[in-house]
Amino acid sequence: SDAIFKAPLAQWSGPYDTGLGYHLVMVTGRTEDKHVPYEEIREIVLQDWRDAESARILGDMIETLESEYAIEIDEAALFEREYALSGSVVTP
Repeated sequence: SDAIFKAPLAQWSGPYDTGLGYHLVMVTGRTEDKHVPYEEIREIVLQDWRDAESARILGDMIETLESEYAIEIDEAALFEREYALSGSVVTP
């Protein structure tokens, strides 16, 4: 809400109602808005987009595979692998 931007410095204010519940806020400092030219952040924006697209594509692929195949997990093998990766010794 806009009220938080008008909150006094170094004092608790609120509660502020958000989609995640009610919050008390202490504003400890403020900075001026700064316009950053696109050319300066282009690579960051592109990488963020690539990461998001990769996650979306992977999610879609997993969803497709899950709908086409029955997934069975060998709990004993998983247990042994986890211990092997942790450096612990597995004894029968």
